[in-house]
Amino acid sequence: MILCILRRKVVEAVIHTISENFKANMTTEEIWKQLDDKVFAHIHVSYIINLGHIRAIDGDEVVMDNEERLLIARSHKQNLKEKHMEFVRRMV
Repeated sequence: MILCILRRKVVEAVIHTISENFKANMTTEEIWKQLDDKVFAHIHVSYIINLGHIRAIDGDEVVMDNEERLLIARSHKQNLKEKHMEFVRRMV
């Protein structure tokens, strides 16, 4: 999961991996341009997630492997569902 937090006009991205967290001074849009959109989904202005770590989509939230629940923006919800289904089909 990638979380971007705006603090006093400075954007700090926290990139969560399985083993560690990294910080970068980038916006989600800057990070998004570097990622494979078949593996990652932009679900909210502050969140980019790895489709392979979704446990469930529950209403307006996505539940990640680590049990963390993240809000899905209405404008991203349908796209997330479609991308997740495509991702699962490719993995089978």
